[in-house]
Amino acid sequence: MMQDEKIIELYFKRDEGALVEVSDKYGNYCRSIAWTILNDEETSKECFNDTLYHSWQAIPPKRPNCLKTFLGKITRNVSIKRLEKVYAQKRGGGEAVLAIDELGECVPNAGTTEAERIEEVNAEYEVEENWPGYVVIGSDMGGQLWAYNPEQKIYCQIDSENIGDDACYTQAASFEEFLEKMDAELAGND
Repeated sequence: MMQDEKIIELYFKRDEGALVEVSDKYGNYCRSIAWTILNDEETSKECFNDTLYHSWQAIPPKRPNCLKTFLGKITRNVSIKRLEKVYAQKRGGGEAVLAIDELGECVPNAGTTEAERIEEVNAEYEVEENWPGYVVIGSDMGGQLWAYNPEQKIYCQIDSENIGDDACYTQAASFEEFLEKMDAELAGND
């Protein structure tokens, strides 16, 4: 594998071989970041392609000190924007599920859409009854749910074994802040 400094030099020479090297060296890393946020393989691949595009636009003039971190940050931001786009609040209040349903109609049918997957998870955990006002946007498949409350504009983690507002923890005002808190929690558990 090529060293990062040489890959960056390829970017500066506008040699598209830089993108091939990045794909080989950091493709799995970036796709895993996107998958962690989006929980969808196809969308994660699309986000990695967007990462390649944004890195091509940013280098030059930027010369990242750590290429892996630079690409990871781009991937995280692209994935968060994609997720926020999916869950954009069109009507406000308690109609978040309806807005997600409407978004599902806009997405080309390629199996289960993100909106359908979200609806299934929310139905499975009876989110409307157990945690009114929240929309579950992901899970660790082990009982920990990640949710958004559009009315309060907060993201939080929910223990699916508990019912009500006291089940929500790791609260944040933005998705990026929520991910940072989750990263800090995970780092503390290592």
